[in-house]
Amino acid sequence: MRTQANRQPHGYSVLVLVYCSQDEFTRKAITYVRKFAEIRAMKVSFTQPEKQLSPYVALIWVFESSFGVPLADSRIIVPDGRAKIIVPYRNSLCAAVNTGLLNAKEHHIFLVGIQRNPTTIASTATDTGTIGVELTPKGLYHLFKLSMHEITDRMVSFEELFGPQGARLQTRVGDAEDPQEKIAILQAALTHLLQQNDKEYALLDVPGVDAAQVTHLLSKPLVGILL
Repeated sequence: MRTQANRQPHGYSVLVLVYCSQDEFTRKAITYVRKFAEIRAMKVSFTQPEKQLSPYVALIWVFESSFGVPLADSRIIVPDGRAKIIVPYRNSLCAAVNTGLLNAKEHHIFLVGIQRNPTTIASTATDTGTIGVELTPKGLYHLFKLSMHEITDRMVSFEELFGPQGARLQTRVGDAEDPQEKIAILQAALTHLLQQNDKEYALLDVPGVDAAQVTHLLSKPLVGILL
């Protein structure tokens, strides 16, 4: 039973004073200032996916920082079950995964598969900007005709996926000055991919088109639509 002497008044908490040496106090103060500065120097904003893409794109975000990826727990990305499109438009990124290091070069566009383990993201301590497009479970197949296992723990550039046309799309996105303009160009390309795939899938229901014709059409690279 608590006595009147040790009972705390409602709404009050115990204040515990801990002695710190001058050096320890200075180190802690510097740490708190750095954390506060990191928070103020970082910004994350979100963009609504186009209506036609909304069943396939869950989220579009922009990360901006004046000092690169923070040296804190926030640079550790836990698996979330989503494939992503990543566009480092200012500064490059490096991801440490179980299979090694994945380097995302500045101005390139990357398709990143589902990661089965936590990933540590790092960059140089300079002005940094990255666009992320997170796909729904069916987005990977409908947009890229890829299954989950084909790209799990992998990162592939659009140039590798689509050849010279993918490289040209990277240049167009890279040349756009504003992040929202970059996102608009990227969403337009994804919309064209979706429309082209939908036309080809619709052939499955067309009388007179046999399986061999459909297989041939579905195996053709979808590069022209990215121009």
